[in-house]
Amino acid sequence: MQRTQNAASDADLELNAVYSDLTKKIMDVFGKMIAGSSTTSEDVAKMIFEAAADGTDRLRYFIGNDTRGFLKARYREKGIKADEEYVASMRNYVISIPEMLLP
Repeated sequence: MQRTQNAASDADLELNAVYSDLTKKIMDVFGKMIAGSSTTSEDVAKMIFEAAADGTDRLRYFIGNDTRGFLKARYREKGIKADEEYVASMRNYVISIPEMLLP
């Protein structure tokens, strides 16, 4: 049993070494994406007030800009995109991430 655990630990260390640069670059990209875009409690309070006072039957209110791109990809003004269209747009987004990682 000990031999198997050591082999697994060696394999984990090797994988971590292989992926550490990529992982760091990805974390840097996501860090930049969310930097300065966090939603404040004041933003939430304003949207709650708007939702309570707008006199409509609207069910969804999106707050802040931190998820705006993903929400735009998922929702349209009048509903939800077809699943196939949404999956395609997310695939295109994920494919573009390596371009953001290049120096």
